[in-house]
This record gives sequence, C-alpha cells and structure tokens, in this order.
Amino acid sequence: MKPTSNNKQLGRNKFYKNKRGLKITSIVDITSIPFSFAVNYGNSNDAALFDDAFDNILIDTLSEKYENSNKYKQYFLGDSAYDSMKIKNILLQHNRIPIIDINNRNTINNKKKRYLTLKQKEHYKNRIKVENFFAILTQYPKMNMIVEKTIKSFEGFLYLISCNILYNKIQKNIDQSLKR
Repeated sequence: MKPTSNNKQLGRNKFYKNKRGLKITSIVDITSIPFSFAVNYGNSNDAALFDDAFDNILIDTLSEKYENSNKYKQYFLGDSAYDSMKIKNILLQHNRIPIIDINNRNTINNKKKRYLTLKQKEHYKNRIKVENFFAILTQYPKMNMIVEKTIKSFEGFLYLISCNILYNKIQKNIDQSLKR
C-alpha cells in the first residue's frame, strides 16, 4: 500500500549520511509566529514545499483588503531556494511583494547576474525572524531527534510547539503591560 501524502512513512535520507531527516518549510510573521508549515523528506527542495506551505496558511492576513495601501504592504522574504518565476507569480497573485534572494549559481556571464536593490536589501534584513523561529524550534530536544514514524505526527508536534511559542509571546506582552 502506497502511503498518502498525509501519512508518509519516514525513511532514510541517502544525501544526509543515511540518517532520518526532514525538511521543514515555514512561513512566519514579523514576530516569528508561524502562519504555515510544510514537512517532507530531508532531500526535498524548499521550492517544492512552497505550494503546500502557502496553501496551508492558518491566518487570514487580509492581503486583498489592503491591496492598494502602502502602509500595509505585505512582503514575502525568502532565501535563494525560492527564486523561481512560479513562486513569484503565486505571491503577486495573492497581493504579496516577493523579496527573494537571487540565485546566481549557474549564471556564468557577470552582466546577466541579478542583485537586490538597496530598498529590497533593507527589507530583506527582517528575514532573520524566520531564522529566529527555527532557533526557537531547536530549543526543544524532541526536534533534534526524530522519533515519529510519520510526517503527520511530526507536523502535530510542530503545531504544539507553535502554540507554545504563541502563548509565550502573549504572556510576555501581558507581563510588559502589567509592569507599566
């Protein structure tokens, strides 16, 4: 019986010293709170997981409502693994401005290489929030050892951690407001 996409059995990753590995793609907001996850085998590409992560966004960001507002522009900051026209077109269709690091790996001619503008580089500095989220994930010992049999059970653990992160952020804000 072939496993379904929700119940894939975890296996060995031949590209990572035959260890059990997973690839986690996450979309987070400016406060490092996750909107969405996608989990797959460790040897899969981030761009291949983008569709799953983008389709599973848990929070409505009202991007259509604020489409013409400069004050509420919504940016999508991604590393060079997301540098494809397909991903950029999906983001533009959903009223998000893609600021994605340029992937110049196979460009031999220096005149054809692309670079981010100064304004894009300034926005791109906020991408550290994604890395902060993954740093928070590594604080949980169970994240460093994969003991689940299926990807679905691992996703459940990610949702549990996300709830804990959200609770801690809310509690921190409450504590700060009480000190005033």
